[in-house]
Formats: sequence, C-alpha cells, structure tokens
Amino acid sequence: MKQLLLCPLFVLLVSGCGKTDRSALDCAAASDAIKLEYATDPANARKVDYTIRYTGDVAITSVTFDYGDGKAESLAVLTGTHTYAQPGSYTVKATLTLQNSSGEICAITPAKRITIY
Repeated sequence: MKQLLLCPLFVLLVSGCGKTDRSALDCAAASDAIKLEYATDPANARKVDYTIRYTGDVAITSVTFDYGDGKAESLAVLTGTHTYAQPGSYTVKATLTLQNSSGEICAITPAKRITIY
C-alpha cells in the first residue's frame, strides 16, 4: 500500500519542476520579439524618430538609445528622437533590459545602420 502512495507523489513533484524550468528567461526568443524602426522627419532630414516594437510578455525595465554619433540617452519609453549635426552613416543601437517575474535579467541590443543626408 505504501508503494502505491509514493508513485503519485513522485509524479506530482516531477511535473512541478517542469513548470519552473519553463519560466526561465529566454533571451533569444525575447530578441525575436523586438524590432527597431525609424523614420526621418519630412521637415528636417537630420531629425530621426526611433520606435521599438515589442511583442513579448517580459517586462522592459530600461531602454538606452545610442545614436551612433557619440550621443546616447536612457528613456522610460520605447521611442526616441534625435537630430544629427552632420550628414553621414551611423549605427544606431537600442539596448533593452528585460526582467521576468523570477528576477532574471536579459539585455538585448538591436541595431540599424542609417544614412543621414
């Protein structure tokens, strides 16, 4: 009789462990949910509006834009606007820090190469 009671208890513990493993932060999957987009202002070709599209379900705790010209800023929103002083090609990066409910942290940095005329 004791053997029959232990078997269901063992199955319950194994299935409980499986749930914990699935809640781990998957940085690769999170990076697939992030897109960095931009649009040039029609009235000022050196002014660029950046937008981060995020379709994931993990909380974003910080966003830092590096505009590629030596200027950077940390924002609490998923949009940034920057006016470039000189024409040229720049690599723009947006570093997003994600944190799940377990406290695991992941930093993802999508980048775009743009040309300012």
